[in-house]
Parts: sequence; C-alpha cells; structure tokens
Amino acid sequence: MIGACSVRLASATILALCCSMAGCERSAPTPTPTAPAAPPAPVPIAAATPPLDDARLVAGELPDGTPQAALLRTRCGVCHSADYVTQQRLSAAQWDKVLAKMEKWGASLTPDERGQLATFLATTWRADLAERAPTVVVAPPGATGSKP
Repeated sequence: MIGACSVRLASATILALCCSMAGCERSAPTPTPTAPAAPPAPVPIAAATPPLDDARLVAGELPDGTPQAALLRTRCGVCHSADYVTQQRLSAAQWDKVLAKMEKWGASLTPDERGQLATFLATTWRADLAERAPTVVVAPPGATGSKP
C-alpha cells in the first residue's frame, strides 16, 4: 500500500511539474474586481436644516424634513415626548453627555448619529431661545380634595 501511495504522489508531482513547464496549468477564472460601494456622504447640518421658526420651537414643535429630526423622532421618541426634548436649552457637549447616558439605558445610536443629534439639538433649541411658558392646568372640581 505504501508503494502505491508513493507512486500516485510521484505521478501527481510529475504531472504538475510538466504542466507548469508547458504552460498548461489549470487556473481559476480571475474574478472581476468591483469597487466597494462608497458610503453615503454625511449631510452637513447647516445644509440639511431649513430655517426654523422660533415661535414654533418655543411652542414645542419639532421641525420636519431633516434627517436629524427623523433621528430625534425614531430614537428619542421611543421613550420621550417632544416636550421632554424641546424644553431643554443645552450645549452640544451637554447633549452629548445626555445622549451617552441614554445609550447606557438602551438607546440605539451610532457615534455619527449621536454627534448629529447633539449638534442638531444644541443649535435648534439653543441657549438664547426663549423658554416656554408653563401651561397652567386647573384641577377639576373635587380633584384636590378641597370643597369649592
């Protein structure tokens, strides 16, 4: 048996050597190289954000038509109402800390999304934007336990 294996190995070696010398080696088809798809270019916030009406922002409305507003609705809106976000007046660094904390509590954000949101929130509900006046709600009769 050992002799038969040695003969087969020698035959295969000689055949491969002869083919390589004669230029008849088997070659696999060469795959056509394809360029990887380029990632989408980041959208600069200034270019993506239409002019915002301060009165509507103070009223707690979310702007429409921006990728960052869509992120705000889909990522933050899972747990928070718009009021929770729009009442804040934080810097980008402060928003970044808030978003990092939210990620620890389960928010799903990529680093790029987190940066976009922090900048968007800080530039939209900026420090110089007027605070929203609180809404006074009158308790219905009997709700407080006192008699009218």
